[in-house]
Amino acid sequence: MKKIGFIYKYNPSEGMGILVFGAWKVKGSWFSTRKNTPILFSDNDLLSEVSTGQLVYFDLNDDKTATNIERASLSNFKVDYINSLITCKSNESEFSFYSDNTYISFERLDNVIIPNEDNQKKVETTSGDNDPIFSGLFDDDDFDLFDDYDTTDSSDVEYDSSITKININLPESIKELFNCFGKYKHEDRKDSASVNVFDLSLWIDSEVLSTEYYGKKVDELLFLYGLFVLKKRYNNKGHEIPAKRDNDHISPTWSLLLSTFREEDLKKVIHEAPILQPALPIDFCKNNTEVLTDDYGMPNVDICELYCLYKISNADNISDYKDLKHKFHVYRTCTATHLEGEGTHMCKMGETRIRNLEKRLEERYEL
Repeated sequence: MKKIGFIYKYNPSEGMGILVFGAWKVKGSWFSTRKNTPILFSDNDLLSEVSTGQLVYFDLNDDKTATNIERASLSNFKVDYINSLITCKSNESEFSFYSDNTYISFERLDNVIIPNEDNQKKVETTSGDNDPIFSGLFDDDDFDLFDDYDTTDSSDVEYDSSITKININLPESIKELFNCFGKYKHEDRKDSASVNVFDLSLWIDSEVLSTEYYGKKVDELLFLYGLFVLKKRYNNKGHEIPAKRDNDHISPTWSLLLSTFREEDLKKVIHEAPILQPALPIDFCKNNTEVLTDDYGMPNVDICELYCLYKISNADNISDYKDLKHKFHVYRTCTATHLEGEGTHMCKMGETRIRNLEKRLEERYEL
């Protein structure tokens, strides 16, 4: 069965790695059940080169082993399979299928409690938070995904008051690291980490950009927009299920994709996908101010000002004047909290610059 997974760790010198997939725990009425445990694989199971922190396609065998493992990226973008992830099947719940198919969760190993007998060296070691497996890969929000899971339901180790809570350096050996899963209790309830399969940064990097990849055409890029930004999903009849966006945050990675498009194609893209405006090339924005909107963030403050100057130069009647005057007041008195990844909002121009724009508007109206 074809699956999508995440390379938790791979060591080329050992020719071995650890793959995680799906949800590792499922909460029941009385206790949590381990569902998808990590898989140990070797180079013999690979169809392509892989490295730690990459998404992969793989075949899950009946004996819970993985074969035909290959990197999942925009240069190896399996559209039909991706569509199957966002379409509810007859045996799936319409309420949960999307998160079930698009998040990979696994046990954290940076906060385990080691029994005294397993800590014979008694050496103080550095925190697992500095381990490269975790550094930079996961957001704090990801760790919250399974906060409410009961982590005391089962254990492979018998515990008593003689246990010692310590921070550890995880084993370098793939086999030793693999054997840490499911063996220890955790010092807090946050025993899970998760990866969002539709995090665009996991699908593209400099290596992918140097090859042929999915997303070079307008229709392909718009499909990616629906997938990664709008989070589109469909029921088992093929009808789109409305998905509410929490914010207008977009990955900086979009700028890499948009930078390869011609001007006319960018106009088509931004018309259909306005949320991508913060990722537009600066030169395109300078030359095509008329296609921009203050409904979304701009690439930078200079483009904000340029947009306002364009609007002032085209304020030809009293209605335009009143509309702009009101907008400048809103920009200047804005108290909203804007999130990183939403681009540069108009209020970021600052009071001095906005007041200068107001003067320019007044001067034009007096003419």
